[in-house]
Amino acid sequence: MFVSQKRLASLSVIAFLIVGVLEAFAAPTGKICGKITSAKTNAPLSASVVIPSLPKDNRVTCNPRNGKFEISVPPGKYTVKIEMEGYETQALEVEVKKGEKVEKNISLSEKKIPKGTLTGVVRRFRDGKVLRAVIEFPNTEIENVMSDSENGIYAAVLPAGIYQIKISAEGYIPKESTVSLQEGKSQKVDFSLYQSGDELPLRVIQFEAKGSRIRSPQSLDELGRLLKGNSFLGIEIKGHVVSLGRKNQEISAERANAVKEYLVKNFNIEEERITAKGYGDTQPRAGTYKASPQNDRIEVVVSGIYERPQGILTGFVTDFNNKEPISSALVIPKGMTPVSCNKSGMYRLMLPPGEYSVAATADGYESAVISVQLAHKATKTLNFSLRALKDIISEKEKEVKKIYNKGIQLYDRRKYAEAKAEFENVLKMTPSESSYRQKAEKYLKQIEEKLSQPTE
Repeated sequence: MFVSQKRLASLSVIAFLIVGVLEAFAAPTGKICGKITSAKTNAPLSASVVIPSLPKDNRVTCNPRNGKFEISVPPGKYTVKIEMEGYETQALEVEVKKGEKVEKNISLSEKKIPKGTLTGVVRRFRDGKVLRAVIEFPNTEIENVMSDSENGIYAAVLPAGIYQIKISAEGYIPKESTVSLQEGKSQKVDFSLYQSGDELPLRVIQFEAKGSRIRSPQSLDELGRLLKGNSFLGIEIKGHVVSLGRKNQEISAERANAVKEYLVKNFNIEEERITAKGYGDTQPRAGTYKASPQNDRIEVVVSGIYERPQGILTGFVTDFNNKEPISSALVIPKGMTPVSCNKSGMYRLMLPPGEYSVAATADGYESAVISVQLAHKATKTLNFSLRALKDIISEKEKEVKKIYNKGIQLYDRRKYAEAKAEFENVLKMTPSESSYRQKAEKYLKQIEEKLSQPTE
C-alpha cells in the first residue's frame, strides 16, 4: 500500500505528540528500599517507614521476617523517618533520581527506659517481726521479688510508672497497694501483714446512753481508711456491754451492727467482709461488771481472708494506623488507679463485677473511652486502637484545604454569600497562625467589599 511522504510526516507528528502526552501523564519514579534491624541483636524489625512530605498513605511496614521495605517515589530529595515502638526514631536525607533505586539499611537502637527503685520492709502487724514475703506485680511481665527472711527488706529496680503490687506470705492476709515510681528515684514503701485474730486499732466510740446511735462517728474513719487499703481483710465487729442488765446482749449487737452500717455506707466496704456480733457481758475486761470504756466497748478483729467477687478485664492498646503495640499507654477505669501496658501493649485488671467506663491514654495519642459490663469470674476482652494526634491534625488539614478550595471556587463564580460561609468555616477550624486562616480572612474582606457594593 502506497503512503505519501506528506501523510507519513503527518503520522510521525501525531505519534510524536501521543508519546509526548503519555510521557507527560506517566509520572517518573524512583525507589527507596532497604532493611531495618535491631542495633543490639541485628534481628529484623517490623518498623514503619514514612516520608512526611508525601501523602499520609505512603507509610509502609517492614517485612517482619527480613526487615525489608520498598517505597516508590517521584524524583527528588526526601526526609525518610523510621519508627518503631520501643526504639529511637531515625531520620535520614535521601535523594532519588528518575529510575534510580536507593538502598538504605538502618539499625535502630532501643529506647533507654527510665527506671526507679522500689524498696521497703515487710513486717508482721502483731509485733513488728520481719517476714519473708512475696511481692508480685500483677498485670505485668515483671518477675516476683522476695523480701529477705533476716531483715524483711525487698528491693526492685523497675521502669518508671504506676504499679499495682500484691504482698503475701504464708499464714497471713495478702495486701494490695498502688505505687508510683519516678526516674532515678528510690521509693520506700513498708508493709504490715495481718493474721486471723489480730485486733485492729480503734479509737473509743461513744454511743448514746443505753442506746446504739453513734455519737462520735469520726472515731471510725481511721478504721474505714484501713479497710479500704486492705481489701483482702475480713473482719468481725464485736459489741460488748456490761452495764445495762437484761439489755446487754441486745444493745451490744445493735452497736456492732451500727458500726458495720457506718463503714458500709460511708466507705463503701462490702457487707460480706464484715460480721457484726453482740457478746453482751460475757467478756468483761476491767475485772468488774461496772460501766467503763474497757467493758462497754467495740472490738474489731481480723476474721480471715475476704475472697472478693471479681472479673478479669484484659486487652491490647495499639496504634490505629500501623497496629503496633503502645507500651507507654495507661488503662484507667473511671475513678480507679491506672494500670500500665507491657511491651506487647497488653494490660490486665481484676475488678469487682459492675459497669465501668474505661479510658486508654498515651502521650501523642487521642484518648479513647469504652463502657464495659464485667461479671463475676468472667474474662472480658477490651481492645483499644488509639489515633496519633499528628494523623488527626493531618486529616483536619486536608478537610480545611477542601473547604478552602470550595470557597475559592464559589468566589470565582461570584457566589459570594456561599463562599463567605465556607471561609467562615475555615476560621472555625484553624488556629490564628494557620496559613489557610490568613488567606480565608483576606477573601472574607474582599467578599464584604463585594457585598457592600450597590447592585446595578
